[in-house]
Order: sequence, then structure tokens, then C-alpha cells
Amino acid sequence: MLTDIGIIDQLLSAAATRVLAPELGLSEYGVLNHFVRRGDGETPSRLARAFQMTKPSMTAILAKLVAKGLVTLTAHEDDARSKRAAITDRGRSVHADAARRMAALAPELFDGFDVAALLEQAPLIASLRAHLDAQRNARDGLA
Repeated sequence: MLTDIGIIDQLLSAAATRVLAPELGLSEYGVLNHFVRRGDGETPSRLARAFQMTKPSMTAILAKLVAKGLVTLTAHEDDARSKRAAITDRGRSVHADAARRMAALAPELFDGFDVAALLEQAPLIASLRAHLDAQRNARDGLA
């Protein structure tokens, strides 16, 4: 089952990369999506833990987003050695456009597939994600 989930992730990631390029990379879209869903103002370290990557990797993604005008980095009010990342209005607009392109991909991906049967499993899949999120949060000190 986990192998199948991994392969599904690879196939969906490849399809998403195709529709996001060249404007956004998949990891850049993921960070923008995180800000839209959960709010912004997180430090690069906290984002790195949330995305299960190293801080230098997250810093590189944030630098690309800053260069594109999609995210800002400002000094952390409590710790001048740290920064806080926030999505810009342009970032929200680019995210919304990318989300529309991603949604338009669904008919191609799921044509001929019993989506209703998959949707019946959505609560179970969401429960597994929540369980794994909670384990990660406890391990990595995320709240």
C-alpha cells in the first residue's frame, strides 16, 4: 500500500510539474499553498520542518519565491537573527492561477476512473494524513 501511495505521489507530482512550469516549481507551489491554507509569517526553519527538508533547501526555495516577488522575508520581531516569510499579493494571485491550472488537470488524470469510490475513502486518507502530521509535529516540535 505505501509503495502504491509513493507511486501515486510521483505520477501526480510529474503531472503537476508539467502544468506549473515554467512559472513555478512544484516545491514553490507547495510553499505558496502552505501560506494560503495555513497563513504566513513562519520562519524558514519551521517551514523546513513542516516540509520535511533541510533549512538550506527551504531557504533556497524561499529565495526563488522572493526573487519572483511572490514572498517577502522580514526580520523576526523577537529574534533579529531569524526571518519570517509572508506571501505577497502577487504570490496569492500566482497561487490562485496555479491552483486553477492544477484543478483543470483533474479531468485528464481521472478520466475513466471511479472518482466516487476514491472520494468514499477521503475521510480515511485524511485521517492517515492527520495521524502522520501529528507524529511529525510531536517529533519535530511543531504545534
